[in-house]
Amino acid sequence: MRTGISLILASLVTGLTGCQKTGAPDQGGLFGWDENKAKQRQQSLEKEQQQKQREITHLAMQNEELTQQQSDQAQILKQLNIAIKKLHDEQLSLRNQIKRMHEEKQISESRLAELVDQYPWLNISETPQGLPLLEIEQFDVAKARKQQMEQDNKTLVEEILLLIGN
Repeated sequence: MRTGISLILASLVTGLTGCQKTGAPDQGGLFGWDENKAKQRQQSLEKEQQQKQREITHLAMQNEELTQQQSDQAQILKQLNIAIKKLHDEQLSLRNQIKRMHEEKQISESRLAELVDQYPWLNISETPQGLPLLEIEQFDVAKARKQQMEQDNKTLVEEILLLIGN
């Protein structure tokens, strides 16, 4: 009996002293909790939380900047499409003027063919309104299209002025 009690006491002492001290409340056993380790763990968790909060703040600021850039580009794209519409209307006018000049024999058949090769939208055998105007949804494409239309229109105005003698 004495041996049994000694064995039980030895097991209890080993069990109690064998517990690792930790700062985690769910680990360490009955006497394994250590206040200093708990404070260190809490500080570590607070630092981690602060770092995560800084990351969240940084990402929120980036998101806000990107949203503003998207809004700005949408506004610029809208303005580009308005400008393209005006240039398209100008092209229709130039197209009609060239058609009249061709009918009045101020532009030869060969010169008209050269112009149509250079500016396919001038093809007077197509519908009177020309090619349909589609809204462009990509900023770079709209910007390039606007610049090309401006150059085409400028060149054609100069051509028409030369032909009518002004």
